[in-house]
Amino acid sequence: TQAEERPVSSPPQSDIRQPDIWQRVRNFSNRRHMQSDTLDPDGTSPEDTSPLETAVVEAPPVPTAALPSSQAAKKKKRDQQIDEAKIDPPAEAATTVSIPQTPTIKLLEKIEGIPSLTIYTLGSFRVYQDDSPVLDWSNSKSASLFKLLLAHRKEKIAKEVLMDMFWPDANPDAARNNLNVTIYNLRKTLRNGYHDFSHVLFQNGYYLLNPKMRIWVDSEAFAQNVLTAQAHERNGRFAQAMQNYHAAEALYEGDYLYEDRYEDWPIPKRQSLQELYLNTLDTLSNHYFNAGELPISIRLCKQMLTVDCCREEAHRLLMRSYCQLSQPYLALRQYHKCVEQLQEELNIEPSSETTQLFQQIKNNEVR
Repeated sequence: TQAEERPVSSPPQSDIRQPDIWQRVRNFSNRRHMQSDTLDPDGTSPEDTSPLETAVVEAPPVPTAALPSSQAAKKKKRDQQIDEAKIDPPAEAATTVSIPQTPTIKLLEKIEGIPSLTIYTLGSFRVYQDDSPVLDWSNSKSASLFKLLLAHRKEKIAKEVLMDMFWPDANPDAARNNLNVTIYNLRKTLRNGYHDFSHVLFQNGYYLLNPKMRIWVDSEAFAQNVLTAQAHERNGRFAQAMQNYHAAEALYEGDYLYEDRYEDWPIPKRQSLQELYLNTLDTLSNHYFNAGELPISIRLCKQMLTVDCCREEAHRLLMRSYCQLSQPYLALRQYHKCVEQLQEELNIEPSSETTQLFQQIKNNEVR
């Protein structure tokens, strides 16, 4: 890497170590989706949990001949019961709501001398290095700089671009020194035991995150799950598509870098990811509506409306779901909510499709 100018001043170093909480990271996607029999008719009391698939290693079978006669008889009877259960499952299983399990998320393996970063950008911003949270963001500019380098980590960013972005009103010398101090603070924050490793590189006037690091980012995993689900859907693999859609839904805990909502540069990516999320919820809610699993469809519609309260498709699907549950009064209430929110947020009237559905419900024409 090319030598950099040393900052004029920098705060003293301090490494913060936290106890092992990697189990929290392992449990991130361990969210169970509620079953239909645990819901109120309008879907207001959901459990949002869905276990991940886990590999089960079975012990090799013990030969029957090697067992005493009494044990052999018991084993034969037990095996017969297992076989019968496989052929004739319990009757109540047919009425249980089945939500596809989300694909197992592979955690980053630690490599000696190379940091592994697990980064959450959807909702609250968090960074974990190996098994410890990174907490010492003593300089807010260093956190902002890290987010920018992370979002563009497959490319280099010129130092002049960073100077102009973060210190637009400073003269060149002051902006350059501010950048050097911020880079120094960022490296110190990420060091945490890796004293011989540079997390941030400087090459020919450009900055970038060290490509040797192993990095997992929730927003990237979210987008990849949606794209994979769409590919499965196009090829008729609907069960696999539902698995990936549910995995994407579990990963989306909030808007991209919400804490930086007043910054301009994250806006395009935030809007793109939000639209992917809404489309995911729309696909899942329609799937469960068509499958007759209305409480799940209701919950997903409500999730959509917490993100975009003016999404008329979600309002209409809620109205239809309530009618299917023989609760037309809830459907009419949903229409009135739709009218109020469209007026308040956009100063517009509902579409003709929404108004027509409302009239049909009032006239008892929707079943």
